[in-house]
Amino acid sequence: MSTIASAPYNGFGMVGAAPSIDVVSVRASRDGRYFGGDDLATAVQLCVTKRSIYNIRVVSMSLGSGFGTGGVQANAGQRADFQSMIDNARAHSLNVVAAAGNSGLGIVDWPAGYGPTFAVGAADNHGARCEFASWGPDVDIWAPGCPLDVARPDQSALAAWAYGSSEATAFTAGVLTQLRGLSADLGVVEAEAALRSNATGRPVGPFLDVAAGFRGSDLEAQLTEGHTAAPEAAVDRAPVASTPSMTTSATPPSAAQPVGQPTRTLSSGSSSADTSSVSANRSLVLPTPSVMSARVRRGLLTIDFRRRPRDVEARVDVYARIRRHAFPVLTRKLHSKSDRVRTRFLGMVTQVSITYRDPTGARRASPSVTIRKFR
Repeated sequence: MSTIASAPYNGFGMVGAAPSIDVVSVRASRDGRYFGGDDLATAVQLCVTKRSIYNIRVVSMSLGSGFGTGGVQANAGQRADFQSMIDNARAHSLNVVAAAGNSGLGIVDWPAGYGPTFAVGAADNHGARCEFASWGPDVDIWAPGCPLDVARPDQSALAAWAYGSSEATAFTAGVLTQLRGLSADLGVVEAEAALRSNATGRPVGPFLDVAAGFRGSDLEAQLTEGHTAAPEAAVDRAPVASTPSMTTSATPPSAAQPVGQPTRTLSSGSSSADTSSVSANRSLVLPTPSVMSARVRRGLLTIDFRRRPRDVEARVDVYARIRRHAFPVLTRKLHSKSDRVRTRFLGMVTQVSITYRDPTGARRASPSVTIRKFR
């Protein structure tokens, strides 16, 4: 889903719908396999809480619960709580986008079927409903979903094509994020209206027209610049949490050509953003963190940096094994402008992830460094 939304335009491989946005990955599963209404509500609330820190604009949910098909496990009370969380997210200037479903029936999955959610249905490149796609009056827009170019998790270099409303949702979320990143005046309702009112009319319903949506929002110049921009160097991106989608590798039918714009804002995955704008076209990248030593003694973790730039902030995430948890969990999330970081922790430290950040936003974050061995 992350690559569909924002794979970089770097001269090789696939290109995402909006290659210059970033993805904030928010975990919505306790064990990495299943999640329920309470888990989703917690994840969306985290997006609201962190919206200003990460410049989140759009919460993208390539997931759903059909009627009798499993999916998200949520009782009536949990659904009501989660729907209130969606209302709260929109009130805090976050679009919430979700997949309409793949049941092939005229019933839209939940939470896409909840009115304030921006529901996305899967259509082919000509705007005809995909054979498997759910439909109904709750679908807000149709987007490419059979097929979409995706990245394979191996090094075979074979073409890979995915089919589903999950893919259509990721594509739409990327476009919506870029639109709001380039036009600061667009709020939640205005941004969704810009896509719907400029969509192409098809028998299945309004079909996403990216170029028309940008022109209708007075972004003609940015659209032209995006079409002519030279490829940039690849930037590491965190994956978007999503449910599995049907993916095949084959020679594709004609694939939709995504359109991207050269403005950097923060996107969504299971995340979204607010009104503050991150500076565009940050060309400088901070140096990779250099660690002189990392040691653990009696519940105290100490990290010493080598030649840390004085004007940057070190972001340190500490993961540890804790009793009754099947996997290591994030126990500390630190921000430091010191050459030495010290923190107490619970359990047994398994790894530490370190990234340099520029508090002004003028330079891109450094590549992250992971430490797994401690003295």
